[in-house]
Amino acid sequence: AALTLHRKLWLSLPGGLMRRILGEQADLVLDGQHVQPAHLLVDGYTFQYPTLAAALDNLTGRA
Repeated sequence: AALTLHRKLWLSLPGGLMRRILGEQADLVLDGQHVQPAHLLVDGYTFQYPTLAAALDNLTGRA
């Protein structure tokens, strides 16, 4: 999101520090989680903005 909005990240912590603070939950923060709406996709639903970058571009008038 920061790249799409051409903004700097306001908070940057080393991964090791995040793992020390959050333990195993740091993986969600550092690596993210790939989630898909399986039922919607099986039913043939198509999203107007399939990516976060596309949605942010539309919101900021860059689309």
